[in-house]
Amino acid sequence: MKRSVITDPADPEQFDLDYIAACLQRGGTGAGPRPTGFSLERLGADNSTAYRVRLTYEGAEAGEPASLFLKLCGGGTFGRSEVDYYTKDYAGQSGVPIPKCYDAGYEDRSYHLLLEDLTDTHRNNWEVEPTPAYGKAAARALARLHSLCWGADRLAALGYEVVDERQLHRYAAEARKGFEPLLEAIRDGIDPSYAVAASDVFERHPDAMAGRLAAGDSFALVHGDANPGNILTPRDGSTGDIYFIDRQPFDWSLTSWVGPSDLSYMMVLWWEPERRRALELDVLREYHRSLVAFGVEDYSWERTLSDYRLSALQCFYVAASWCVDPNERANMRWLWSAQLERAVTFYRDWGCNESY
Repeated sequence: MKRSVITDPADPEQFDLDYIAACLQRGGTGAGPRPTGFSLERLGADNSTAYRVRLTYEGAEAGEPASLFLKLCGGGTFGRSEVDYYTKDYAGQSGVPIPKCYDAGYEDRSYHLLLEDLTDTHRNNWEVEPTPAYGKAAARALARLHSLCWGADRLAALGYEVVDERQLHRYAAEARKGFEPLLEAIRDGIDPSYAVAASDVFERHPDAMAGRLAAGDSFALVHGDANPGNILTPRDGSTGDIYFIDRQPFDWSLTSWVGPSDLSYMMVLWWEPERRRALELDVLREYHRSLVAFGVEDYSWERTLSDYRLSALQCFYVAASWCVDPNERANMRWLWSAQLERAVTFYRDWGCNESY
């Protein structure tokens, strides 16, 4: 009997042609020729081990995949959220911006995913400067994800709890572990005025989040890590299908929260401030328009803006989280210092010293 979780695709007891053929059959592409062979190409990946599985056929027909993508995660860093992302949360829904999943297994905080391989058609966006078309496409895709898991009833039907005070406290407490180390690091060659903004956010923002929690039920299942590496767009530069991958929250992450938090994470943390200033309102308008088109009710444009503003200040928490561990604080200084600068710039642009 094969393992429920693949740990070594080179082990024929875990991964072979019979297994691949069965996965293709379940995925609806197994009516044509059966694969006659496969090879494994190891890929670079963070927090996982990944392979491109190249398939060979005799008399292959159009529609048969030439390759698949195999992702292995072990070591207990993450729970089963990513497995549910591909197999449960959006099951049976059309137009969902995530790759097709042929198989998944989860056991004891280890898992595997066998996904469609988009390598030839799509790329991540690490080296791509955001454009209006890209920003709006990402906004529509996120609106689709959020609309399908929006509100307490839908979250409960999927087995999720709506965010509560306990979860907010845990989330803020984790970020606060890095606050004092962040202030200490600021003294080492970083604009000292950043400490004023960070101190203000860590003093007032948790209460503002609690106030938003008490204000209503317009919460969604969020991705939580909309960085450029987790957004796949067509290699030809078109505005075709866009995909969000790698939903891997930590145990202390907010899995349900305000939808615009995914947009603030995408734009404030990762876009240069000039680009963010130029595009953010149009991106947010497209997001709100798309939510309405996808059936979300009673979520106003004014609420969209206020939720974006509130969640953008969580970017200070992200910068601080890199400072909890002394090694990460030193080795990732190039990243968290840039994220801190962008968070401070947003704080000033939106007048957050006055109100949230």
